[in-house]
Formats: sequence, C-alpha cells, structure tokens
Amino acid sequence: MSQASNMTPSVDSLQSNPLPIRTELINGRTYYVYTLQQDFIFSQSGNYTIPITYTADEVENCSRTEFAQVNVTVRPGPIADFTYSSNNCVNEPVQFTGINTSGSFTIATHSWLFPDNSTANTRITTKQFPTVGNVNIRYAVVASNGCVGDTVRSVPIGIKPVVDFSFSGKPCVDSVFQFNSTALTTGGATASWYWDFGNTQTYSSTAQSTASITYLAPATSIQVKHWITATGGCNSDTIIKIIPAVRANPIADFTITPALFCAGTPLIFTSTLTGITQWSWNFGTATSNSASPVTHTYLSVGTAIASLQVVDNAGCGSAINRRNLTVQPAPPISAGPDKNIITGASVQLEAAIANPGLYQFQWTPANFLSDPRLLQPVANPTTTTRYVISATDTRSGCTAVDTMQVGVFTALFIPTAFTPNGDSKNDTWEIPGLAMYPAAKVYVFERAGQLVFESSNYSAVYWDGRNKGKLLPAGVYVYMIQLNDEKKTLLKGTLTIIY
Repeated sequence: MSQASNMTPSVDSLQSNPLPIRTELINGRTYYVYTLQQDFIFSQSGNYTIPITYTADEVENCSRTEFAQVNVTVRPGPIADFTYSSNNCVNEPVQFTGINTSGSFTIATHSWLFPDNSTANTRITTKQFPTVGNVNIRYAVVASNGCVGDTVRSVPIGIKPVVDFSFSGKPCVDSVFQFNSTALTTGGATASWYWDFGNTQTYSSTAQSTASITYLAPATSIQVKHWITATGGCNSDTIIKIIPAVRANPIADFTITPALFCAGTPLIFTSTLTGITQWSWNFGTATSNSASPVTHTYLSVGTAIASLQVVDNAGCGSAINRRNLTVQPAPPISAGPDKNIITGASVQLEAAIANPGLYQFQWTPANFLSDPRLLQPVANPTTTTRYVISATDTRSGCTAVDTMQVGVFTALFIPTAFTPNGDSKNDTWEIPGLAMYPAAKVYVFERAGQLVFESSNYSAVYWDGRNKGKLLPAGVYVYMIQLNDEKKTLLKGTLTIIY
C-alpha cells in the first residue's frame, strides 16, 4: 500500500494464514480468492496500481512467492451538501434539502443521520429538535455505482422569539410614524428586526428595535407587519397591526370679500373647511385664531399679506396659504362741521376733499338737499338730521364715508347749568343754536356784578367755567347774550356751576 499514491492509509498490510473466500478454476489451475477487509480512501480520482506479494507452499517455484497487482480506477464521486430552512426554532419543523454534485452518477439513495440517531432517506426531509443549541447533521448520498458522498454540518437551533410592537404618529400625509418593537422572548439571543410598512416600503436592522416612516399618500387600513429573527435563524411569528387611515392634509383655502381692497374698509375672510380645530390667520400687522369667517381692516396703503394655516380634528396641519393684496387708498372725505339752523332756514354743507373731480359723491338721506350728488349741497331739513356723505374714487372704486349733523331749532335753547369737573360730561356751557347768530356776544357775571367771561364767537369755543385759567367756585352766575340780530335781542338769565 505504501507504493500507491493519494491513498489513505498508505501502510502495507500483511495477512498471515489468510483464509480464502472461494476458489476459481482458470485454465485447469485452481486459484484461491482472498479479500482485504479494510477501507481505503483515495483523495483524487485516477487509475491506481496496488502491488501484491503472496507466498504459499502451493506456489510452484523455488521461493514459493509470486507477485501480482490490482488495478483500481477511482472516479469522481458525488459531493454531498444540504441547506436548511431559515427558521430554526426549538420544537418546530426544520426543513433540510439535500444538494449533491453527482457528475455522471445517478444518485441511488439519500441518507440523513440526526443527533438522536433517527434517520431519513429522502432528499427533502424535516426534523424537530427539543433543545436549544448547535446540532450536527450528517447527510450522505450513494450513487448507483456505489460511490458515496457525505458531509456533516452544524445547524443552530434557537428559542422562538415572541414579539409585539406599538406605533404612534399623526394619521396625516407627510407626518412621521414611529414604530417600537418589544421582544417579549428572545432566549438571550441578539435579534434582527424586520418591518413591512404596507406601502411597498420595508426596513430591517440588526442594531435597533425602532423604525420610522413617512406615508406620502392617503390610504386606509394599512397593514404593518413585523417580525424578528434571533441569532441562529429562529423567526418570531409575524405580527400584523392596522393603521386605520392616513389622511390628506387640509388645504387652507379662503376667499376675501369684497374683492376690492381699500384702506379702512373691513374685509371678510371666509374658509369653507369643516372639522378644523385650530385656525391661524396672519394679516401682517395682526393675527387671529378665530374660526372662519374673520374680519380685518387694513389701514395702510400698498402691498399687504393675508395667510391661513389650519389643523383638523385628526391633528393634520395644512401648509400656509399666503396671498398678497394690494390695498388702495380710501378717499379722504370730510363731511365738514355740524350746522345749526332755525326752522325754515337753510345752510350749505361744507364737505371737503382734495381733487374733488376724481370722486363721485352721494349724500344720505337725500331729503331736503339741493342735490345729494354734490360735494356741498344746500340743506333745509325740518328736523335735526344726521347726513352721511359717500365718496367713491373713480379710478380704484374705493369708497369712504363721513357724517355731520344739521341741527334744527324752533327757538334758542340756553342751558341753565353745567358741571366742569373733568368727567367729559357737561364740562362746558354749550349753546348749539347760538351758531346761527355769528355776531352774538356772550357775557357772564358773578352775583356781585364782576365780569368773569365774555366771547364774541361763542359757537367756536364753549365756556369751561374758568376765569383767567382758574375754575370758578360752584354757585349761581348771571349771563347776558346780545344776539345782535335785526331785533337787537338781549337775553338774560342765571347759570349754575355744579361740581
């Protein structure tokens, strides 16, 4: 054997007094047949010559010895290998699948040997293992010519993990959902986490038990699947939880009325959205959290902004909807000073505005006016009337209003008391009808006859109870009014100052 290459063992074998297994008669001679009961392994295929020396008394030569050889042809044998299922859990079936490279051989048999000495003889088989750890599995194949291939592999068996998970996040497009895995049982093994988010997106990690995702489109009944694999390849059951819905974010649309934006004119901002819990209006110089509709008045001329952002009852927030507005100036109309007349008289109103040719005017009520479309019509109402003038800019369409009053008196009324105590109520001695007598003169005396007040244009500034800047004491005073009318009317009476 030592002369044969690539053979194990390569040690000569000596048999003394061997017993033949049979005899054969060849060409009139009797031959004894012997066998060597030993296994030899050739590491490479090829043709090998095994020299044999045998000695016996029956050998007909002087040395009683003859030499022979055995020719052995070693062909490439089948190479056995196998795979096993990725889910290798204790007390659960593990599937084994035989793989062999048989070359030109026809595989006749498959043979499996498991640690408990149980066997199987099909290429694909399953086996359960009662304990955790690495188990050695032997797989062998035998070709139809008797050539054998076998292998032994160590297969890890693990404890089946038990897992659960929770999730949180606003059910809104573009919001981040956070998923948190809780491994209830891993057998102390390191886990790998696998996620299927139900929208073709998946994620796995060997480092962390959390995951996050942003859903980019609305959807309902989203199935999120999660499982873990412990070291050794043992998978947990797949846990499925449902996200009821991912909603589209609201769109913060709104309308503005009127469509003409004029300084000083209230604008109404209206949104038809429903289910909104938070409103955020921004008008540049002011904000509001009121629900639609809201009103805002821009006082400055030029470019202004109006924006709206909302949050609905699911917590979904809109993008900011921002609009630019061009605010036109309001006509700078003044209705002019109030007027007073005696019943039957008339007076011209003194409304004023720069460049009146650029505006259209309208007085209301139109009763007792010479022309309600004039800037300064003549008024002759029969009773005290408050007039409103409206001026409309013919270029921008913006309108502004102002008011004044025409007081109508049947006779001159002179109050007999006032209270100059600084509370803004009856602080001055007002005689409104006196304005109808522009030449009138007013005098006030104390009871001893000393002059304490006089005025020749009393309708411009009413007396505030002061003499030389100091308030007079409470008490009764005497007044005298010269109307300086055609009748040279002189009015006298008493006036009481009260504190």
